[in-house]
This record gives sequence, C-alpha cells and structure tokens, in this order.
Amino acid sequence: MEMNMRVLCVLIEGGKCLHEIAECCYRWTPQIALREGEAIFLEVGSCQRIYNEETLFLKIKALLKRFGVRGRVGIGDDPALSLCYARLGEPRGVPLRELPLQALYDVASPFKKDKALFKETEQLVAVLQKLGLRNLEEFLKLSPSSLSSRFSDLGIELHRRLKGSRTSLLWPSYIPPEKIEEKMNLDDFENCQTLEPLLFLIKNLVTRSMARLAGRSERVTRFELELELEKHSFVKTARRHWSFSLPLPQGSVSSLLPLIHERLQTDFQRQPLDSCVRHMKLSIVETVPGQYGQKNFFNKREEEQEAWNSLMARLCQKLGKEHTFVASPTEGYRPESGWKKSWPESHQVEKTKDEALHATLNGIELPFPQRPLRLLKAPVPLFKVQNTLIQSSENESKRWEIHNWDGPERLQGEWWSGADALKRDYFRVGTETGEELWIFRIPDSDKLFLHGYFD
Repeated sequence: MEMNMRVLCVLIEGGKCLHEIAECCYRWTPQIALREGEAIFLEVGSCQRIYNEETLFLKIKALLKRFGVRGRVGIGDDPALSLCYARLGEPRGVPLRELPLQALYDVASPFKKDKALFKETEQLVAVLQKLGLRNLEEFLKLSPSSLSSRFSDLGIELHRRLKGSRTSLLWPSYIPPEKIEEKMNLDDFENCQTLEPLLFLIKNLVTRSMARLAGRSERVTRFELELELEKHSFVKTARRHWSFSLPLPQGSVSSLLPLIHERLQTDFQRQPLDSCVRHMKLSIVETVPGQYGQKNFFNKREEEQEAWNSLMARLCQKLGKEHTFVASPTEGYRPESGWKKSWPESHQVEKTKDEALHATLNGIELPFPQRPLRLLKAPVPLFKVQNTLIQSSENESKRWEIHNWDGPERLQGEWWSGADALKRDYFRVGTETGEELWIFRIPDSDKLFLHGYFD
C-alpha cells in the first residue's frame, strides 16, 4: 500500500445493507474493502481533486439516510486509524495519546475479525497495561529492540504499522453482488392495500436500486416488482408480479416511478388487492452500460436524454411499442414520402463540427422542423376571397384571415415520372388567430389546398 493514502471508514450500526452501500460507493472510488458485517473502507487519496473530504462526508451521510441505516465516519492515513476514529465518533481523527491500547485490535486486523489474532493481541494489551502503558502514543515510545525481546513478532508489526510502514497490509478486493435486488418487509406498516401508501414505500426500493446502478455506471432496461399479500382464506392470489421492459434505458427515480404508478393504477382498477401487502421485492433483471459515470454539471444533455427516455417509455406503455415511433426524414420530393417510421433509440441527428461543439456546451440541439408537425392524410381544397381563406366541405367549414404569406417553395416529383411528375408550390401562411397553415398551389392554376398545420 502507498504511503500517501487516505482512507475513509464507514462504520455501520448492525452491519445493515453493507454490500448495497459499498456498491453505491463505486461512484466515488474503485478502491473499496469491507470488514464483514461492520464497516466499509474507501481509499479516497486519489479522488481529492474531485471530492474534498467535507463533501464526501455529506454524501456518505445522505447515502446512509437513503438506506435507512445509522453509521459513523472516520478518515485517516490507513484503514486501522480510520476505523478507530469511526469507533470514537471523531471523523477528523484525534492524537494517538487519546487512543486507548484496545485500538491495537483494529490495527492488527482492520479488514476482518480474526479470532486467533484477537486473542494474541489481547494478551499483548494485557502485558502492556501491566507495564503501565495507557495509550498508543506511549506504545510508540518503546524501542523496536525492547519489543523484539519482550514481545512476539506481532508487537513489532503493530509498532511498524503505527509508525507508517504498512507494506505488509494487503487491501482486499471487493466484488459487488451479481444481481441487484431490494426487499422490504411491511409487517410494521398498516393499511398497505391501496396504491398511495404502497407507492411511497416502492419509491424507497427504486431509490436504492438506482443508487446501486449509479455506482456501477449502469442503466436499467428490464426490472420486476413483486408484492406478497397476507395469506387469508379469501385471498385468491397471494403474490402479484409485474415485469417492466423499457424501450430505452433509464437511470433515474423520476423516470421509473411514473411507469410503476400508471401500471399499478391500471391493474388495481381491474383487480384490487385482496389483502394488505406484507413483503415487496424489486429486482433489476437487465442493464446496459451507462453513458455517464459522473454527472456533467456544465451540460444538460444527460438530463434531457433522461427526460426523453422517460417520455418514450410512458408512451410505449400507454400506446404500445408498435404505435410509438419517430418520424425520420428520408430522401424524397413528395411530402407524403419524405419521412419514415423509426424506433426512438436509432433516431440520431447528424451535426456539423460547429453544431456538435455548440451542443456540447449547451445541451441537445434538435433542429427546428421546417415541415408541419400535423400533416393531413389528404389535401383539402381552399378558396381565397381577397384576404380570407375558406375551407368548405360536407363535414366542416372554416375561415382564416391572412396575416402573412411566405413562399413559394417548389416541390416536384421524381424526374422519371415524366410529364406526369407532381409539381407543387408550397406556402407558409400565418393567420390572425395564430394558426400557421401549410398550403400549396398547382403551378399555372389558381387551385389552393391545405396540407398541414405548424405547431
């Protein structure tokens, strides 16, 4: 281990959610180790240019609050001292004269509880106390020669570690769990049979799952929700299960909660819960690599992309994936054939070098459509009387007062169509009511047709 390391220790009360919280910490440092059932160690010496210690303390406290656990934080130049500071409730550390000799237990084995080593250290501490030593500072004043004659190799090793020589202390590797699952027992909650209280508790599961995904720098594409009901004789189905397949990957709580809310609301209207929920589980089934490991504070592209993904997911859930698409432009002179259906994830807007640089600085830049967003299935004949456009048909009749008239733009059919090639002169017409019409006129003719509306 390096001499200039800086270790932050999170001592968790009861060791609750230890692996889950450690997984979330990957967003701050890849160097993570566990003291099983008790503490998490983070090597943050190389991350100080990104997060200062005060900021990291606040983030750790917020993370503990998110998982509903209590803990204390300590930071020092090695794992053992950071663990000692966390036990004392002194995050910034204290002088060695204030650390009792019992701190040698953590110095001897900071990463795991070794019973044999603990007994050997206990005997060493007992001998030191008989000699009148009270703290680690007095222990460090002993000369190495006296340690070698009076104590075993353990005393020499502990003395070396406290002096700053920690080459023999190996940092164990932490491997996160393969599958993300968040569970919650609702035995302490009453009346969990309606949507609103359930959604409040489901939000906690989603928040924890998204925090763990953020630590892995991943996004979810499929997840499952399971509710286990109280088992009574009148309960037909004791388990309710929902599977969510997302058309685009999601990575935020705000994008998943509306999907869960709408699905449960629809299903509860068809089949209400027969009894109260006593257990719930959220499982992340499929994920994809996330595009952003750290949030970019100077670019809104990530937030806008997340909002777009959430919108497409909700539309797919309501309308069906087969009815949700993006109109991508294609080469063609006729407006009816100038676009095609494409899936949103494949919809990419090509930019020039300058436009791409501008988008990097200011977020996503979508081109303003030069064609109407509402295109009629078939053109409707219009009549122009002085400054008024009139649409008259069997179904409806409309009148527009012309405010401005821009154009023409000549659109012509393919050359291979010969003399019968389609020719139209299109105009963008603003009206006094605020509507903008897209109309065309056949060349060498006075006939006008309404073809679409600009939004």
